[in-house]
Amino acid sequence: MSSIWYSIILVGIFTFLTRLSFIILSDKIKLHPDVQRALRFVPIAVLTAIIIPELVQTNDARILFIFPRLFAGIFAILIAWRTRNIFLTIITGMLSLYLLNYLINL
Repeated sequence: MSSIWYSIILVGIFTFLTRLSFIILSDKIKLHPDVQRALRFVPIAVLTAIIIPELVQTNDARILFIFPRLFAGIFAILIAWRTRNIFLTIITGMLSLYLLNYLINL
């Protein structure tokens, strides 16, 4: 086996053990209530940092108002807010993006 495979396996084991340690030690470590309250906002902050650039990023000089990703994202956010259904949100967001792309490229 080549040395690259040893490196990949070692990094995989290290990553697994690092993540496992948080699960195993979660009952033994007590965090301050303020830290626990702040940690509740981490998932939404990370998702926002991932999603927002994808909604507003463009490679050409189109105006923001005819930008289909932004409108599809807003529509998906509204569907998620009203229905709380992840599957419906994904389907309607994708369909609205495809439809807007089709209408703009006519």
